[in-house]
Amino acid sequence: YKYNNLKFIHLDATRDNLPRGDIIFFRQVLQHLSNKQIKNILRKCQAYKWLIITEHQPKDENFTPNKDINAGSGIRILWDSGIDLEKAPFGMKSFKVRNLCEVEDDHGKIITKV
Repeated sequence: YKYNNLKFIHLDATRDNLPRGDIIFFRQVLQHLSNKQIKNILRKCQAYKWLIITEHQPKDENFTPNKDINAGSGIRILWDSGIDLEKAPFGMKSFKVRNLCEVEDDHGKIITKV
């Protein structure tokens, strides 16, 4: 199908300007970045009506969220951590957050939130 108003773009969200639009998707990206880089990306995302993020988290609900890492040094699940944008230092609690999907795997769970 051809849609004139639909475009998929591959870019580096830590460096590049994000395109204009209504919705932006991040699939298992943030877990590889430092908290500073994530904050920078989230600032850029404020222009969007919808933000859909999929991330890998430990199975145990008592994990320590958002442990800071050096970008590219693996995924946070290796340090019993995962991205939770509703917790410090990101604090997106003021936004309506809803789980769209949650699937367990051998190492944790993959969660998609809007």
